[in-house]
Amino acid sequence: MRLKDEFGIDCTPLRWIESYLSNRTMKVLINRSSSDTEPVRYGVPQGSCAGPVIFTLYIASLNRVIQKYPTDLYGYADDHNIAFKIQAGNGKMR
Repeated sequence: MRLKDEFGIDCTPLRWIESYLSNRTMKVLINRSSSDTEPVRYGVPQGSCAGPVIFTLYIASLNRVIQKYPTDLYGYADDHNIAFKIQAGNGKMR
């Protein structure tokens, strides 16, 4: 598990995070109409104090992978962009 292996999160804190992210559902409510309830399988809940910290842990491996390649990673909150560095050729036809 990434949280334990990479960040040393274990025991009670690990169980708390697991329970926070498990068995979540969502539905859309517009006026008085509601969609069916669906499971939430991915992502981090929004609107909590823990959300930004858990999101940062969630994407930390992305930063490590990107650093291995000639790219730049620009991130702010939940918006990330990857810019690849490509060197143009010398213009000669082969």
